[in-house]
Amino acid sequence: MDARENPPAGLIAHVVTETANGVHVVDIWESTADLQRFNQVQLIPSMKKVSQERGIQLANPIPEPKITEAYDLVRGS
Repeated sequence: MDARENPPAGLIAHVVTETANGVHVVDIWESTADLQRFNQVQLIPSMKKVSQERGIQLANPIPEPKITEAYDLVRGS
């Protein structure tokens, strides 16, 4: 799935930055339910497929995302 052309339902923003240890991802979702649905239906199955194809062992269980509720969001034009 190409998130740029066809973002998942409920996704408001997706930001990836480089860190000394890899990458840091911050997503903003309409709801926790939207995030959970995306994880179960798309993200985790894709991660498992790619890791299996490349011989990479995923953590078991896969770590849960840190969820922080936003109290304000300003959208630019």
